[in-house]
Amino acid sequence: MNPRTKARAALLLGLLSVAATAWGETDSIVERFPPGTIASDERARQALEAVATERGEVQDRFAREESACYERFFVNRCLDEANERRRQALAPLDEIELEAERFQRLQRARARDRDVIERQQRAEEKAQRAVAIEPRPEPARRATPPAAPRPEPRKPRPVPAPEQEQAEARERAENEAAYARKVEAARKRQETVARRKAEKERRRALRRQEEGVQAAEAR
Repeated sequence: MNPRTKARAALLLGLLSVAATAWGETDSIVERFPPGTIASDERARQALEAVATERGEVQDRFAREESACYERFFVNRCLDEANERRRQALAPLDEIELEAERFQRLQRARARDRDVIERQQRAEEKAQRAVAIEPRPEPARRATPPAAPRPEPRKPRPVPAPEQEQAEARERAENEAAYARKVEAARKRQETVARRKAEKERRRALRRQEEGVQAAEAR
């Protein structure tokens, strides 16, 4: 290996070492949002924003490492190590994101339940007021024709049973949770397909690069 090639390899190794130490930045988000601490809408929103920002930085760091790997001799091993570091950096971000989204879904379900209870209370109050203001018949007078038959009291409008409303609220929450799981599964499948496609392209590029190196060495 000539001196120029050695100097270039040393520079690339230094860049990879610096990039590898940067993967530990995810720990700061884990410290900010440890498990079980997302207990408000504002904190859930902050957690999701922080996860989105950090995930973008992780992908950028991986892209830089991936590019540097193609300049190394053991390309596949370098790419595998970079992929593993990215996976370890993304895992805690996924956990924080799941907890924040779970809290938001729970808050929406609670808000719907409160709305059901309030509507039920308003309906009961309206029915009670209707019964209270029902007109009373006037007393009968002498030498007057018999009074007309007393009208039947107006029946209050039936109010849905609380059990039925709560069951419907639970069903809506379960449907939303199932939908969220489907969306998450689809997203992961797309990431897997994209990762496999990128891996194939990298391997093709590697073969072309190795053939070029062998041809250069032969000359």
